[in-house]
Amino acid sequence: MTDVELTQLLSTLTETAALLNRESDSMTELIKDLNTRLQTLNIGIEVWPITLDEEMEPDEDRDRVPVLVRNVTQLGYAKVGDTWSLAVRQVQHDDGDWSTISAPMSLLHASRDLRLKAMAKLPVLLQELQYRAQGAVNAIQTAKKLLKK
Repeated sequence: MTDVELTQLLSTLTETAALLNRESDSMTELIKDLNTRLQTLNIGIEVWPITLDEEMEPDEDRDRVPVLVRNVTQLGYAKVGDTWSLAVRQVQHDDGDWSTISAPMSLLHASRDLRLKAMAKLPVLLQELQYRAQGAVNAIQTAKKLLKK
């Protein structure tokens, strides 16, 4: 590769990186806005309906024959610290059981790759929040009726 070709490639990459950063900043602002709007609704219901990323790896910490474990990155809505937020977490599926391997982290602090994957899944997350909120309303109304009897 010549110096001219390298310079041309770097110039193109510089332009693309600038565009990527502008679009990424715009995506971050959309996530912030959605977080704010959801927080004002005061839903207070944790949901983890979406798998963003998944990988299989051997669990070699076992005394017996190693098995494959499934490491999953989930998108959800949860309390992160003291604030409800769009969030991601890592979970692991092993021998029929799920276990959380990382505390929820705000989607705003996730990698750009995960935020990009999450953007396409946000309508599904909102639908699940609606479904779960309606389920909570129904359960409360049923309990109130039972207690009045």
